[in-house]
Amino acid sequence: MPADAPATPAPRRARAAAVASVLGLVAMLAAACAPAPPAGAALADVRVITDDDPRWARRDVADDAWPRQPISAVDPDAPVWWLRGWVRIDAAALAAGRPLGMAVVALASCEAYWDGAPLGANGTVSAAAAGERPGRLAWLVALPADVTAGDHLVSLRCSAHHRGFEPSAGFYGVWIADYAALATVEIAYAAPTLISAGALITVGLFYLLTFLLARRRGARARDVSRHRSHLWLGTFAIAAGALVLAESARALVGYTYDVHVYRLIAIAALAWLVNVALLAFVTRRFALAGRRAVLAVGVTLATIGLAAPGFDRKVGLAFLVGLVLSLGWTAYALLRRRWHAGFAAAGLAGCLAAAAWRPGQFLDFYLFVMLGGLCLSLLVAHVLAEAHDDAQREALELRSARLEIELLRRQLQPHFLMNTLTALSEWFEAEPAVAAEMVEHVGRELRLLSEISRHTAVPLATELALCRSHLAVMARRRDEQLTLDAEGVDGAALIPPALFHTLTENALSHNAYRGRPAVFRLRQTAAPRPFAVRYTFDAPLVPRGRPREPDARGTGLRYIHARLRESYGEAYQLTSAAHDPGGAAPVWRTVIDLPGPPRAEA
Repeated sequence: MPADAPATPAPRRARAAAVASVLGLVAMLAAACAPAPPAGAALADVRVITDDDPRWARRDVADDAWPRQPISAVDPDAPVWWLRGWVRIDAAALAAGRPLGMAVVALASCEAYWDGAPLGANGTVSAAAAGERPGRLAWLVALPADVTAGDHLVSLRCSAHHRGFEPSAGFYGVWIADYAALATVEIAYAAPTLISAGALITVGLFYLLTFLLARRRGARARDVSRHRSHLWLGTFAIAAGALVLAESARALVGYTYDVHVYRLIAIAALAWLVNVALLAFVTRRFALAGRRAVLAVGVTLATIGLAAPGFDRKVGLAFLVGLVLSLGWTAYALLRRRWHAGFAAAGLAGCLAAAAWRPGQFLDFYLFVMLGGLCLSLLVAHVLAEAHDDAQREALELRSARLEIELLRRQLQPHFLMNTLTALSEWFEAEPAVAAEMVEHVGRELRLLSEISRHTAVPLATELALCRSHLAVMARRRDEQLTLDAEGVDGAALIPPALFHTLTENALSHNAYRGRPAVFRLRQTAAPRPFAVRYTFDAPLVPRGRPREPDARGTGLRYIHARLRESYGEAYQLTSAAHDPGGAAPVWRTVIDLPGPPRAEA
């Protein structure tokens, strides 16, 4: 039997680790390339006034009685409210002679005033929901051409009856800078993420189509199971691409603030799907014990995270669960010598490092750029693991072909054929009826042998028929009473071919029963966990004394181990030793514990 496929050589593992490290570094550098916001002034602290009075637009009105708070914390309980804040325009900002603009990003309809003069309106502000027309989430308005350097008052009259949820921040910010720069800053932020989205969706469509075409062609169950990693990688990439597009929608579509809640719901749902698909992919691609339990824990925690207050927390918790559990699983796979998992681990570690490095900006920009890098690392790991699996599958197919040849060689030994033909010639002269019976038994044994040699799994009933035919031939040749008792076994159960035939042949080679009845017994029972079924095969020993224990490296046991390993990998157990049942005749007992049916035909 050929040796098992060798493990990945150490130099190859070192190269894999080096490339994985480079991938992680590239992902980190990509996250650092966020475009810088345009230089200018921002409205930081504001007075929040819940008295709807036009005089609050004027510079000369005292507002000290009203509270001052950061603009991101503004959420007054009033139908209409005013925000008043001061910004300083530097002379350097005016030196270029370019027009200035004011960008307002808020979940509200607004009327803007500059030093008491109206700038414009975003939607229609009203004390009643019916009268309000929602404004755009992001609004840009030009400042007067005669703006001078110094301090200026910004006043905003606002209402927000159509948010549809309670946001953690009703105002995202107010910025004053070069008008052209403010008009393009959203696109500048969105451009890298859109490139990432295009790559993600392309990869996702490719792997989803690969999986669907495999199913449509009626692929074997084993191949469909193998392609499920394609399904989850495709799902991850498509969902990640859709998530990037949803995040970029603010720059691509000038929607009104009442639509914002639906975008946030879509982002939270896609974040959940991305991380569930990520965890499903790494646990399927690097399948190890406990895979389903880890996946169930991940899905449960990500789902619970959707109940967290605030959409940023929902998304953050989903990614925390997905990235941490996936990194833990790939690290576990590395410990179990699944070296290709190092590429996936590098991408996952890069994402977590970026989140720890820039936590305040991770969910706003870095995450959506790094999803492309993460997908790349997963793709590299997947492709190399697929190549490794293909090489192993080819080795198994070659081993199966060699086992088929070994089975035929073991049965069609020259001394067996010569002895059988010699006996037949003598019977044809002395006992023609016995000779005819022997020809029938030999022919049946050879037909069964030819049939099962082409398969990696055969019904137990066929295996038992082969054993009984061989016992019938050998009983006539040796003038012995040889029978097989297999009551109560499931004849439809699939087993690797010639297991019990080989054990029967071994027993006949090591024992001479000298005309005494010899009963071979096969019993099927439930096996202790983690196995499912146990087969106990008892071969009678010689009446006097015991033969030496067969060499565990002998061709018979080597063939049995090879067949079991072909079908079950290392997930089986075999013991073989002399057994004295106490009072009864001693037997050579072989116990085989199996986890269930063997793998599908190659």
